[in-house]
Amino acid sequence: MKIANITFKVLGYIIILGGLALLVLFALYPSEYEMDYYTQEEYVEGNSVVTQPTSEEKTKETTTIEKSTTEQEAISLTGKWKVTYKSLEGSIVYDIKKEGKLFNAYTSEIQDENGYGEKVTAVKTLIIKSFNGKRGKGTYKVEFEGKKYNVPCKIKLIDKHTFQLSYDYYGYKDTEVWKRD
Repeated sequence: MKIANITFKVLGYIIILGGLALLVLFALYPSEYEMDYYTQEEYVEGNSVVTQPTSEEKTKETTTIEKSTTEQEAISLTGKWKVTYKSLEGSIVYDIKKEGKLFNAYTSEIQDENGYGEKVTAVKTLIIKSFNGKRGKGTYKVEFEGKKYNVPCKIKLIDKHTFQLSYDYYGYKDTEVWKRD
């Protein structure tokens, strides 16, 4: 009886210590999604690029380099962007504007498959909350069966004329290709 009692106490301590170790592990180390986002080489902040130290340069101080206006325009998302949808048998043109620290995309025009378009009322469809020149995060506003949803999304810049917007919302997964119009 005494051996069984000691065995259960030791097992209890092992389980508690193991749980605490896992809790500390999850608190200190980000998930794979966060790790991918936060380990980028550069972050764009205002008019400067903040370069983070690589693993070899951990002891060096982070440097800030002023960007020229041509470099800023190369990664700017502002302007007209066109997305082709098979379900609509046409495309939608969005106008992305920088408002404060956010980029907001408004619907501008709806076009059929032949390119004939009609201007529409501007509706905010996409809010890009963070963008580092290559990747970003935001909220995509989707309406489905009369209900409106705010869907978290990721943005990946392919080149200065194309980016991918991807989202996965309760199993509904899609990737849209936005091309500069």
